[in-house]
This record gives sequence, structure tokens and C-alpha cells, in this order.
Amino acid sequence: MNSAILKGNGELWETYPEMKKVKNNVKKYVADWIYKGKGRRDSIPVKYSLDFNNTLWNGDEELASDVEKFDGHYALDSRGIFKDLYNKDTELLHDVEDWIVVANGRNLVWVYVLKKDGTLWSRQEVSAEEKSNSFAKIVEQTDISMCRIQ
Repeated sequence: MNSAILKGNGELWETYPEMKKVKNNVKKYVADWIYKGKGRRDSIPVKYSLDFNNTLWNGDEELASDVEKFDGHYALDSRGIFKDLYNKDTELLHDVEDWIVVANGRNLVWVYVLKKDGTLWSRQEVSAEEKSNSFAKIVEQTDISMCRIQ
């Protein structure tokens, strides 16, 4: 179980099993699960905190610097570099505008990445034990103003 409070002054407090301050200088906090396979038993709990220096942490482990946005096991830095935080051997994509992760209900998960040049890229996610797929360009040119991922 995870229960936490992020105060306006950047203090992060855990409330369970006891109340204690665990970090300072935090501007965003997310507790989540990274699913390695099928079911919660095959998952890893994460406690992401983004500090005021834009460094992303999982507990005491530094994951990435210069982070502008993060979600699930992905992060985007201010230079437009898209990183997979969980599968470290995955290729980095450059000039990324935004991304979305979509599950189709049959245990298939796809990642769609919109680049700043209007191209759309995707890849199917794999289990933790498998080598990650490469991203493939699926749309040559989109109107970025019409394709903001929400």
C-alpha cells in the first residue's frame, strides 16, 4: 500500500504505515505499477518524484535528468528525447512532441509517438523478458496542430 502527501513547499510525506517525511524539493509525485507480464503479481511498484531541478527519481534511484514530462515508464526531456525508463536497452527517439500508450484489451499494448516534424511512430510493447521492438514510422506527415495527444 502506498499513501503519500505532497505539500506545496515541495515536502513529500508518506502516511502509511507511519507519517514520515521522505523527500524535499519535489514538484510532482506519482505512485504506479510497471507491468512486466500478465497480472499484478508480475509487476514492479514505482514511486516517481520529479524535483524542482527536473530530475526524475524512483525512490532514491535517479532515472533521468532535464525531464519535462513523464508517464508510466516513459519520460520526455526538454530537448525532445523520449526515453523508456524501464527497458534501458531501448532506442532513444529524438525530436518528440508527445506520446500515448494504448491497450487494446487483448493484452496488446502499443506506444504511439508524435515527432515535431509531424511523423507518427509506433511500436508494440513486449514482456519484460523480451527484447523491445523498434519504433516504426506509420504516418509520414500529420498536421501537428490537429494531433495533440491528450
